[in-house]
Parts: sequence; structure tokens; C-alpha cells
Amino acid sequence: MGAPIRPRRSALYIPGSNSRALSKGREVAADILLLDLEDAVAPDQKITARDQVIAAIALNEYRPREVVVRVNDLGSQWGG
Repeated sequence: MGAPIRPRRSALYIPGSNSRALSKGREVAADILLLDLEDAVAPDQKITARDQVIAAIALNEYRPREVVVRVNDLGSQWGG
């Protein structure tokens, strides 16, 4: 028997380059936080966004929300 199904009613995309939004994500009532490193981040902010997302996740303050990181194409210059 697999894990029980857990319904999710809301999801919030947060640009990884927006440190204020990453902090605010700790307070919102969304079931899922999608930390975006892809379309929501300008090319010149990709590295900063990756560093900020790593730091935000390391704080472990998003519980009980589910956290998903949307990454760049692994074949792109930012995917590695």
C-alpha cells in the first residue's frame, strides 16, 4: 500500500530572485510553495536566485508546506 493521498488546494509560485517573497513564503497559507529558478528569474539573476533558494530551504522554515523547486533545463547554462 502506498502513501496516503493528500489533497492540495493551493500553490504559490515564488521567484527565487525575490528575497522578500521567499521570506513571505513562510507565512502564506498555501499548501505548496514552488520556488522558481526558471521563467520567473531574469538571466542575470539566475545564480543569485539559486543561492537564495538554497539558503531559504536550508532554514527549514516552510513547514508544513510542501516545497518544490522549479529548475532550469539541465542542458542550459544554468542547469548544471
